[in-house]
Amino acid sequence: MKKNRMLTCITLAALLSQNILPLSAAAEVLEKNVQTEDVTSSEVVESESSESEQTATEETTETPIQQDSSESEDVPVEEEHVDENVVPHARAVPAGMEITDELLQEIKIYNMTDNVGAEYNTNGINRIENGAAVKLQLDFNQVGTYQSGDTYTVPLPDYIGLSGIDITLTGSTSAKATVDAANRQLVVTFTETTTDPNFTINILTYLKVEAGIKPIVTLDTAGKTAKTYTFNAYEKVEDIKFISDKNVWGISGDIFYNLSRSLSGEQFLNITNSAFTTIENNGIQLALTDPDKGITVKSYYVDVKGNPILDTEEILVDGTDYVVVENSDKKLSVKVTNMDQEKTYVVSTSKEYALQETTASKYTAPDKTLGRWSSGNLTYYNADSSSVLSSYYSANISNKGSQNLKNDGIAGTMTSAQLISGDKYRVDLLNKNDRFKYAVKAGDTFTITSDNGQPITDYLLSIYDVNNTNVAESSFEIVSTGSENVLTIRAKQDIVLSQMYVEATVPQNKEAVVLSAENTMVNAGAKYEVLYNPYIEKISVINADFGGTAWGNSNAASTNSKNAKIHLEGTTSEPLNNVKIKIDHPSYFSVREMQSLGSSPKSYTLGKDYTIEKISDTETIIAFTTPITSSIDYSLVFNYVPDGLDKTETIPSGDSAVESTVTFSVDGYEDIPPVLVHSYLKERDYSEAALQSVGNVNSVGFLVNARNDSYDSLIVTSDISRMEDTAASYKIYNISNDQVKSIAHPDWKLYDYSSLLTNTEVKLGDADYPTVTYDKDKEAYTFDFGETSNRYLIVWERTNNWVNRSNDTIESTVTGQEETVTQSFQTTPVTPIDTSVLEKDDTFLNVVQHTFTTKNVDADKYKLISPSFDITLSGSSKAVVETASIAIVTSSGATIPEDEYIIVPKADGTGISIQFKEGYVLTENVTLTYNSISSQSGKVSTTTSVKSDSLIGYDNYQLSKLSNSVDIEYVAGDMVTKLVSGKVLSYNTVTEAPLGNVAFILKNLDTGTEVSYTTDEAGLQALTGIRTGNYSLVVTEVPDGYTVPDEYLAGKELKIVEDTALNEFKIPLTPKENKETVKGKDSTIYVGSTWDKEDNFVSATDKDGNTVT
Repeated sequence: MKKNRMLTCITLAALLSQNILPLSAAAEVLEKNVQTEDVTSSEVVESESSESEQTATEETTETPIQQDSSESEDVPVEEEHVDENVVPHARAVPAGMEITDELLQEIKIYNMTDNVGAEYNTNGINRIENGAAVKLQLDFNQVGTYQSGDTYTVPLPDYIGLSGIDITLTGSTSAKATVDAANRQLVVTFTETTTDPNFTINILTYLKVEAGIKPIVTLDTAGKTAKTYTFNAYEKVEDIKFISDKNVWGISGDIFYNLSRSLSGEQFLNITNSAFTTIENNGIQLALTDPDKGITVKSYYVDVKGNPILDTEEILVDGTDYVVVENSDKKLSVKVTNMDQEKTYVVSTSKEYALQETTASKYTAPDKTLGRWSSGNLTYYNADSSSVLSSYYSANISNKGSQNLKNDGIAGTMTSAQLISGDKYRVDLLNKNDRFKYAVKAGDTFTITSDNGQPITDYLLSIYDVNNTNVAESSFEIVSTGSENVLTIRAKQDIVLSQMYVEATVPQNKEAVVLSAENTMVNAGAKYEVLYNPYIEKISVINADFGGTAWGNSNAASTNSKNAKIHLEGTTSEPLNNVKIKIDHPSYFSVREMQSLGSSPKSYTLGKDYTIEKISDTETIIAFTTPITSSIDYSLVFNYVPDGLDKTETIPSGDSAVESTVTFSVDGYEDIPPVLVHSYLKERDYSEAALQSVGNVNSVGFLVNARNDSYDSLIVTSDISRMEDTAASYKIYNISNDQVKSIAHPDWKLYDYSSLLTNTEVKLGDADYPTVTYDKDKEAYTFDFGETSNRYLIVWERTNNWVNRSNDTIESTVTGQEETVTQSFQTTPVTPIDTSVLEKDDTFLNVVQHTFTTKNVDADKYKLISPSFDITLSGSSKAVVETASIAIVTSSGATIPEDEYIIVPKADGTGISIQFKEGYVLTENVTLTYNSISSQSGKVSTTTSVKSDSLIGYDNYQLSKLSNSVDIEYVAGDMVTKLVSGKVLSYNTVTEAPLGNVAFILKNLDTGTEVSYTTDEAGLQALTGIRTGNYSLVVTEVPDGYTVPDEYLAGKELKIVEDTALNEFKIPLTPKENKETVKGKDSTIYVGSTWDKEDNFVSATDKDGNTVT
């Protein structure tokens, strides 16, 4: 019977090999023959030896297990005696069947992060960072024989990542392993007939628990020895979070704590107000807007990101689950009696406060020197005091320290006033503050007084509660005082307000309007002036005691609002006609010639509507040819006349009043008395020193001869020895009165932002250029201007502005001024760092596009010499830089050639450094782009740092930029790529010897990226960090005398795969055939005849076979 079965097997094999018998029919024959037969293993192997191997096609990487090399195919096999009473494990069925025997012994899960190589505990809970690397070790051990193509499936545990994983196999069995991600299983396929398989598969992967579920998860493993692992996944989250949708003074909202799941048992949450006692001690009384509101405590399970899982809400019971230890203004303390570590606990509270009374207010009076209306104001807390200005709510939980929840500033304006228009005013008795409210008690009064006796009429009360309802009529009443100039409002009940203001009419009556306010909530009802509106005659001088003075030739209005002004006020019905203003002044003053007056819709222009004529050194007339129909002010500021005073005399200031007289002449107005103007500032805000300085970020300026006075000799010396290793250069500008349109003392310090330096530079060879000498030993420059009356500006600039330090200083002196003027460059440096942005690739799920840009780089003083870009990749996705994708493009659109820099990988594998050649100068901004490729799911971000010989004194944080973070998520079968290696060899097809110096381009057909290479002298070009995918290899240059097949010139298509052994490509070079030929013919030469060499030439070809003539 055995012989018949063997014959059947052999016959079937022959029929199958000739394609005579279908496979299905052969299976039926075999099935009938093996139902009752006992056969040995060797017989099965013999019967199936002619079947061809099946090769499984998988989407993921297949890892083969090779047979142990110690086995020899030539060792004779002795015939084994078989006990017919024992049936060994065998199947006489076609190969490629699914194995149902339990080949898997067990699966172990190992730590690959902190305690590397240790197996995780199966008897407790393993705490693990979410996304951390783990290793699965699958041990296989089974007695039996399996055929090539047979498959065995292992279910993989939940929460184990299946994307970007590494699979390795060890043992003496030939097999391959793939991951079926859709079904979460590992498929083992035998590649040869195998007896008693004994091997191990290691899978390097990661553990990932998604958000929205409890982070404690159980992993059950398959195998003869089943195991159960419990993991508690965590991510770094804040322990405490405060959430509120109310902007109030106090604390109202939900305080979540234990979000990091680190506390258990009896725990306290303490919410404290660190400044409440100090606030009360400083005279502020606060009241709860709703004292009856209590607190609630709830709990939720939280996910790995610290988010509450809302459907697990549990409302805790006061006195059982928690105890309120303290609930005062200063502190809220809640004790949870038995905290579950996996839960967050939420204390919901509402402590909203309102101001009830204050004696700590700060008062600012109206400014009565402005010549217009001015408001005073009253704050409910003295913001200038040294006491605590804010109330900090902080939370504290056991052993976790304190965390600030919110900050409540309590300084703010409580009372103020304003002129609306004409005689209509508004007084804010309780200013609106979105966060702060007012707890008004029954009987509190609020009073407005017109201090100069004008009546308060047509008043409108606007009083709003916390719901923005006007409660003026329902909750307040007007108290009769018997005086028209007093308005008093009284509260009829306790109420919390958000705002209280009054609009009313107060006539001027040719007198200043002075409004005062008093409030029983503030300083026991003290009275404060809150508005001053002066009465101004239509033709007058405002602030006559503050006539302004300045050196220069400015034609602009004074920047000091207190300076004297000539006030003219007409209307269309009552215009001011033929206005003439005569100003008598000292000879060393000239009236500032303002170019325009007033504003739209009616303005007046010098030369069109009015003229300014200097009648003599001491008399100037301003004449209006256009009637004045609006209100205008002429800023009465005098410019100093150069050489008007001795150099030892200063322009009058302080108490040295200099009088000028203003006389008016206007049609219809008689006997307008002259006005004396005192031309000085009690606190002068400028200097007239012969040498002054100002420091800017990128320059230092020295002003020479501010007054434009005449000097027989003017010499400036500048010491630059304290510039350390930073070089400086200078430019000289003539900014005299006759060189610039307008200049005054504030202007020159702003030379960087004005037109002073436009067309005013003095250059070598110009008549007013000084004699400049340099003392190398002293590191000092001397600028000899000789005899001059010019005003100069010497501007020093660093030759390199990439400097962050304050000790670069220049010291200067000038003849006739004893004191040295020292000026340092400011320390507000610019940075070359602009943006760093990461975006996911549109095609490959594990590819991220990185874009880094610089800023402020230029070809002048912001050059970057020998720059480098340091790139560090972070995150759990194991991302690496694809160096072939690096491109650096300037702002003008030029791509920087690759031979200008080198790429240096970091020793720890976390990134690269792009280092430009020594001495390379970057003169414009660049955009650096590249790709990173991740080998597993997880996060990726980038820190990019800029280095350069130009950058001096910067801290590391100023030269680094952290990008946004991108999540990489993919599974087996998704469109991904990997970085691998390979090589290209160019060789002589005749000798088979390597042949170098072959240039070629490798173009990625998936991305369009092109990289140029040239094989070395040994004909080799290594390919490192190259993507898997489809490529085209185009040969661009070969050594002389060789040819390459046309397909290499057009583009030889090839494929880069994960198996680096398959990434070896050759470029065949064939020596060209030498087709040089010369053909000639015989000729007979006679004595006396002539001969020419061309007579014997027939034809010739060059080495390429081309005809030579």
